[in-house]
Amino acid sequence: MNQARQLLIAGDANGAISELTTATAINQQSAEANKLLGVAYEAKGWRDSALRSFEMAVTLDENNPEHLNNLGFLLYKNGDYDRANRLLKRAAKIAKTNPRIWNNLALVQCEREKFDDALESFVRAVGEYQGRMNIAAQLQQPGRAKEAIKHLEYARSMQPNSTDVLNKLVSLYEMTGRVSDAETARRSLIALKTSAEANK
Repeated sequence: MNQARQLLIAGDANGAISELTTATAINQQSAEANKLLGVAYEAKGWRDSALRSFEMAVTLDENNPEHLNNLGFLLYKNGDYDRANRLLKRAAKIAKTNPRIWNNLALVQCEREKFDDALESFVRAVGEYQGRMNIAAQLQQPGRAKEAIKHLEYARSMQPNSTDVLNKLVSLYEMTGRVSDAETARRSLIALKTSAEANK
């Protein structure tokens, strides 16, 4: 197992698979070995094999949030959003302060168009400001620019001098035909950049 971990860290997925296949043959009840085998398979792009290994890890240790997260995130990548949602919710309930789990849950909730839930999950993962930025980025994709703008404006109220927020607002204001708002945001952006240059 330790050898397999070192091989994974070194990027040798083939070597890790060899070690872990032996480890799981010796101890079929090792959830950790199955989890690591799933990680190695995924590194090779063998998603079906990774899925089976992650599922076995969850079967063997069903309340381990890391195993639930691994399986949930792979299901998300495979487009199985309902099942991913159930598993990641379970993981978040167990590991209430794990930002990676909350972030993964938020991504699934976005795919299921549960944007209010996703915002709450993003906030638990990365805080209010970055959570608003994340949800705005997700809302831009399905053509929900007006909703994205609301979250960016909220983020701007928290950090008025963020050039990142202003850049995004300029683009979205223009996209939604809010020409004067785009111009105002652009002027604010220029003023911030000029001030930053002057203070160098």
